[in-house]
Amino acid sequence: MIETKYRRREDRRQGQDLVLKLLTAFGVATALFTVAALLLLGQAKPHAFAEFDKEAFVVRSYWNPVYAQALFFVMLAGFALGLIGLLLNTRRLKRRSDSIRLNLVFLTAASALGMLVYLYYF
Repeated sequence: MIETKYRRREDRRQGQDLVLKLLTAFGVATALFTVAALLLLGQAKPHAFAEFDKEAFVVRSYWNPVYAQALFFVMLAGFALGLIGLLLNTRRLKRRSDSIRLNLVFLTAASALGMLVYLYYF
């Protein structure tokens, strides 16, 4: 048996700490805000015109401003939560097993892009 001069320390951690639980909560909340934004987008956008719509329905050809404004605020909330989660995540990169959460990166970027598109077109 080969002995080394350094002993391996016993791992005394007992599961996730508060920061990891918060990162998971921020990731889930950001994903829920993204789903809510997609649902609001479906309600806010103009209806597509189809041939059978002529006689039966009146087709809305403009964006619904109430849903569009709600869409912007939902994207803003998702962006804020994602940004807070990313800031926490960068402060947490201490252990070898820690990494940047890609879901926070992508969802925060999608919210930022959606807000920029909203501000450009509206």
